[in-house]
Amino acid sequence: SDPDGLIRSREYRVLLVVASLVGLVVSAASWCFLELVHELQVGVYEELPDRLGYDSVPAWWPLPWLAFAGLVTAFAIQRLPGSGGHVPAEGLKTGGGPTRPIDLPGVLLAATATLGLGLVLGPEAPLIALGMGLGILALRLLKKDAPEQALGLMAAAGSFAAVSTIFGSPVIGAVLIIEATGLGGAVLPLVLLPGLLAAGIGSLVFIGLGSWSGFSDAAWQ
Repeated sequence: SDPDGLIRSREYRVLLVVASLVGLVVSAASWCFLELVHELQVGVYEELPDRLGYDSVPAWWPLPWLAFAGLVTAFAIQRLPGSGGHVPAEGLKTGGGPTRPIDLPGVLLAATATLGLGLVLGPEAPLIALGMGLGILALRLLKKDAPEQALGLMAAAGSFAAVSTIFGSPVIGAVLIIEATGLGGAVLPLVLLPGLLAAGIGSLVFIGLGSWSGFSDAAWQ
């Protein structure tokens, strides 16, 4: 009811500090996820055929891998919490509550199978789910009885940080999240401040991990 008063409050400043920590954790997790998917794609579709003695990738090569990806995804949808996460056919949008930490294993399993083995092409929706789940988990570890509004704020900050990693810009990530969630009105500045803070710190960590590890993140930029 009073966004300006909330922004000036001590509790909000504490949440900004937590958002910084969320940016660190989410960006590192996003980098690991994207590198895993990239290595899986290269290993299955470039290196494995060569190791098996094929001069070029056979035309039939993707078919068994796509079938295997479908089985893994079906398992995640039917047997694990979270129903495998976002449905790609629905486009990039969010609805209902944020992704819960308990949903992350199923969401990440389905996302790794579909992205790494060629069923879908875009990592944006899985990254949004990853950021939301880790943002909520981080705040719950710091304060078990955190209110729902604070949890929602950290979920948004985590999604900002996760999406900004693939665009190399916190601003582009913020625009994408705002469009996907339909944020606006008085709540927008409350979410933008921690979100941009987490995304900015996350972008720096993401770039630094690529340089320090020797792996290239150019495939996702």
